[in-house]
Amino acid sequence: MPDSQQILLSEGMQKKNLTLILICIALAVLTVIAYWPVKDYGFVNFDDIVYVYKNEYVQSGLSWNSIRWAFSVESMQRTSNWHPLTWLSLMFDYQLFGLNPHGYHLTNLLFHIINSILLFYVLHRMTKTLWQSLFVATLFALHPLHVESVAWIAERKDVLSTLFWMLTMGAYLFYVERPGLLRYLAVIVFFALGLMAKPMLVTLPFVLLLIDFWPLKRFEQMKTALAWIRPLLWEKVPFGYWQDSITLFDHTLKVTEDNVLAYVKRGIALAGVGNYRQAIGDCDRAIEIKPNSAEAYYSRGVAYIGIGNYRQAISDCDRAIEIKPNYAEAYNNRGVAYAKIGNYKQAISDFDRAIEIKPNYEVACNNRGAAYNKLGKP
Repeated sequence: MPDSQQILLSEGMQKKNLTLILICIALAVLTVIAYWPVKDYGFVNFDDIVYVYKNEYVQSGLSWNSIRWAFSVESMQRTSNWHPLTWLSLMFDYQLFGLNPHGYHLTNLLFHIINSILLFYVLHRMTKTLWQSLFVATLFALHPLHVESVAWIAERKDVLSTLFWMLTMGAYLFYVERPGLLRYLAVIVFFALGLMAKPMLVTLPFVLLLIDFWPLKRFEQMKTALAWIRPLLWEKVPFGYWQDSITLFDHTLKVTEDNVLAYVKRGIALAGVGNYRQAIGDCDRAIEIKPNSAEAYYSRGVAYIGIGNYRQAISDCDRAIEIKPNYAEAYNNRGVAYAKIGNYKQAISDFDRAIEIKPNYEVACNNRGAAYNKLGKP
């Protein structure tokens, strides 16, 4: 290629890159202007209580104990979700800002800005259109439906999971452009991290299949229907292991041996969908592997309450408390079992102990109020 053509090509690339950079800066500035008032917002007296300002683990910052809790079964009892990365991000914010809500809101805003820019980049790279991609990214950045995600601290899981959604799509695009094991693993890793921020990402593999059709047009590269559908579906199989907690831990138990944590977590997930007897079986196996697992006894106690075997639930909670004396959730669960058999005084005693260990334990407070009501006391 003549030197003059190389120079023109280089200048053209520089101009294109400068245009993309300026667009990204403009998109960021526009988003900041639209959402800047959130910096003055406070905590909301709803889920922000559970997520931050009355959560003793978040307020421990990034300590070993709080990190362990974020990945544990116990954390699911706060929000009914297993999203350890969301907890870790809030713990990191506490390290930086304490209980100043403004910092948490600005972190949400930062994530939203990054997500908007990533969306523009991914769309532009996929469709090779500039202004159409910018229009969609701007609509995403400024749409009123996203106000809640940015302005509500408890919605950190939304902006954080969206970050990994965009990174997964970006990694997938790089993989499609030049397939390779490392690029494929990057897609899987970003997807798994997204699920640890918010389980909603289970739908993402279907989105990847849709963009295979358009705008990536991968179907057109195959000559027969069977030829194009089979490889594209097989490519998405690993994502299916994370379609919900049960299938995730099903796969975990297939590829690992004597995994106590996986048995306990699958047991909790099974109990959550009403499959109490299989949950008990998983906890039985966990206890067989690790007889001093307080979490396994506690989780089995939850399942026994589900089938109405309250005496066995009390026995399991007794054992959990024996192993882990400050196990507030076990005291609360035992209190529920005692209340079910009409022993409200003992139930109140257990709820008292749970609240003594965790002063902001709302579930135990509510249960204690219900027990007092049964006794006819205000």
